[in-house]
Amino acid sequence: MRYFNTNYIISILFISLLTLPHCYAVIEDVLDVLRLSKEIVSSIAGTWNLVEQTPLTNDIDLPFLKRKEKKILLKITEVQRRIDLTENQMKNTASWTIESIKEHMKDNTKLDLAIHELMDLMNRISAQSKMLRHYTEHRDELEQVTLETTATWIVSPNIGAVQGILNRIHLLVSGSSDLKYFGKNSLLEMLVEQLEEAKNSICSTKQSPQQMMYQLYNVLSLTELKGYAMMQFSWMLLKTYGKGNFSKEAEIMKNQFNERTNKTQELLKRVMERADRSVWRCDPNHHVAGETYEEITRLLQGYIENEVDLNADGTCMENCAAYQYTESHGCFKGEKKFCSRQEKCNGKLL
Repeated sequence: MRYFNTNYIISILFISLLTLPHCYAVIEDVLDVLRLSKEIVSSIAGTWNLVEQTPLTNDIDLPFLKRKEKKILLKITEVQRRIDLTENQMKNTASWTIESIKEHMKDNTKLDLAIHELMDLMNRISAQSKMLRHYTEHRDELEQVTLETTATWIVSPNIGAVQGILNRIHLLVSGSSDLKYFGKNSLLEMLVEQLEEAKNSICSTKQSPQQMMYQLYNVLSLTELKGYAMMQFSWMLLKTYGKGNFSKEAEIMKNQFNERTNKTQELLKRVMERADRSVWRCDPNHHVAGETYEEITRLLQGYIENEVDLNADGTCMENCAAYQYTESHGCFKGEKKFCSRQEKCNGKLL
């Protein structure tokens, strides 16, 4: 097993970066997620300005409603496509990270169950997001009641709806302060401890524990962003359909989103400072020259050359200073000299 040290600490923030001590590099994936989050939150705020123009009445002019509905649905499609694009760019790395975590957490039943529950909850958010996107792409063929029912379910206080799922993800990842006397119940804290204990057996992950932590955080951030966007746009649709004002509900939801994000970031900062930055690489079962390793031979050699062979004229009239950078031009008198007894240097002589 071979050991490498990445010698950097990665820090993550939602809108701006947290500076950790001795931070030498920031991973591009993290910056992509941060930029995307900031842009989408700003885009949602701009869309609300459009929605606020909708009168609070059930007697809304149908053409006006359809135009407003179309603009909101187009914005939903745009936002979801941008999230999907970022998600696809980091999909391979993120999938590899989660599978690696699952593979090495089998002996820790509590952590293994927590990871499986986390994956289940994230899959539910993704499924809901895909359904909403499917509806927006076929908006001209759907009845208003379909979109209205979907939006109502998304913002429902039901534990199985989007808001309830996001709260469960947050409790799972960050832990509950009400259960602090029962030991560590934060998935991130349990994970970093388990990775520390298993550091000699995680060489197949090709990542340091710290890298695995921020990759997991990237996935969580995109899941949170999906849920936030779905709920905000759902409130917009319901207001457009004249079902209420919902400005206060949207504000409360935004505050909860910021609160969850800030708490997770603070926990992540503490965990990242503790997480090991070492990368272990597994030795293969069978070494093959040129594939799993390279050999360097004859690195240092003694080489003697007559002056007569160091110049094209075959003369012997200079001193060493004249031959600081030259090459072998032949072998004077062949076998009678030692040049014929050693392999010729085909490179430069310094």
